[in-house]
Parts: sequence; structure tokens; C-alpha cells
Amino acid sequence: MSNDIWEISGRTFSATLLHYGLEGTGAVIQSAKAPASGGAPIVYIIDDDRDVRDSIGFMLKTDGISSRTFASGVEFMAARETLEPGCLLLDVRMPRMSGLDVLAALNEQGCAWPVVVMTGHGEGDLGTRAIKLGARDFIEKPFDADLLLHCLRRAA
Repeated sequence: MSNDIWEISGRTFSATLLHYGLEGTGAVIQSAKAPASGGAPIVYIIDDDRDVRDSIGFMLKTDGISSRTFASGVEFMAARETLEPGCLLLDVRMPRMSGLDVLAALNEQGCAWPVVVMTGHGEGDLGTRAIKLGARDFIEKPFDADLLLHCLRRAA
């Protein structure tokens, strides 16, 4: 699969999303260059699986990227206003508040922090729904560390 960067309806993300059914959604698809990044912001890892949080946090640390973990969307949303702006790595399936619920809440609050959505359950239109809610990328677990780093750097 291609690692091209695409712009769809004014938002930039990777071509890996195209197979999630964006065709026919009315989105305008154009080739684009990745946005310039002014440095590496902190990555907020939001996942109810402690092993996933710890593993990703360790991987980011070894790559020189700061991170902070949250065990739920509820926990993250309660702390968000006290956090410095950063990039979210957000799991979809979590108790009480799903990743898509977090995205919707961020939109309601006018928060435009970049979000990469991850899931171990790649259901049909999940990627499309995440993108429509503002996610910059969507990846399925298990994922390759290089792919995750690439997605986070591009999103941030």
C-alpha cells in the first residue's frame, strides 16, 4: 500500500485510508504535500490496555518523542484543558467513552489537536467515520512501529 499523503476535503492524511471506503462520500481527494512540522509535540496515548500504552510509550521514548498516557477517554477529557497542545494516539474501543466519542467531544470544544486513531477491530466504515470526525490517520493493531512513527510525525 502506498504511503502517499492526500488531502481530502481540506484535511491531510495518508493514502492508507483510501481503502476504508472514502470513495462515494463526497470527499474531494487531491494529492498534497505533508504539512511542515515545527518540532515534535507531546503524544497523548489514550488506550484502555495498559500493555499497549506502556509499549507505545516506550517505543516513542526510544525515538526521542515525549508521551503521556491515559487509561480512558474520560480520563483524557478531564485533563485536556490543563495539557499543552499535542498529538493524540486514540484507541477506538474503550469503556464509557469510545475514541469516536472523544473525537466528537474535541470537535464540540473547538479543539483541533491532531489525532491518529488506532483499533484492533477494523470494522467496515470505522476509518471513514474517524476521518469525518477529524482524525488525521487511522491504523489497525497490530501495527508496525515504523508505520506508527510515520503516522504520528505526519499528523503532528
